[in-house]
Amino acid sequence: MFEVPEGFGHIDKLHHFGRQLAVLKRIYQSYVLIIERILDRQKLPDSAAKSTHNHFASHSAHKNEDQQTLSKGVIAAEHQTFEVPLASAATVRFERLRDRINLYALSEIQDCLDEKESLVFMVCLFLRGTEDWLILLIEF
Repeated sequence: MFEVPEGFGHIDKLHHFGRQLAVLKRIYQSYVLIIERILDRQKLPDSAAKSTHNHFASHSAHKNEDQQTLSKGVIAAEHQTFEVPLASAATVRFERLRDRINLYALSEIQDCLDEKESLVFMVCLFLRGTEDWLILLIEF
């Protein structure tokens, strides 16, 4: 009958590790997205407050226009969600956490996935019986 070479068991293990790493990568990417949403929401109120302040300052001579703008601002504020602003230290910590996730976790996971793919490729060449695997092994 057909005999399964030893290397195929290692390939199965490598694929299993690769799937686990891919799941871990997606989890860390979702953490980065959550952090970016938190940071983006912290930036929005500041810019909105500055634009409404500049808008009121430029039209202070026109009393009717100010009242209309004020009523529009109250209506717009009713539709906004009320969020607790973060302290600047907390914002810096979130930014640092995002950078560390990108630098340490996601880059290391990607390196492991790349290495896994190259190992699977080398094992497949070896099992196919080509002499090219020796050249690849020396270059690796």
